[in-house]
Amino acid sequence: MTLKPETALVVAAAVRAFATQPTRDDIVKLVCDRKEPCESFCYPCVSLANRISMLFGGEQR
Repeated sequence: MTLKPETALVVAAAVRAFATQPTRDDIVKLVCDRKEPCESFCYPCVSLANRISMLFGGEQR
């Protein structure tokens, strides 16, 4: 398959965005402000991480 330059640019941007999208667990670790690591993630941090993940995915509230 051969892509036109315009299409290749769109595909490259989409692949780059997908590759750099953090996982929910990565986001939880960033937003959590506890001094010691949690054994399991707390609800407020998971909730915030889910909302941030939805924004990365393009979903609007």
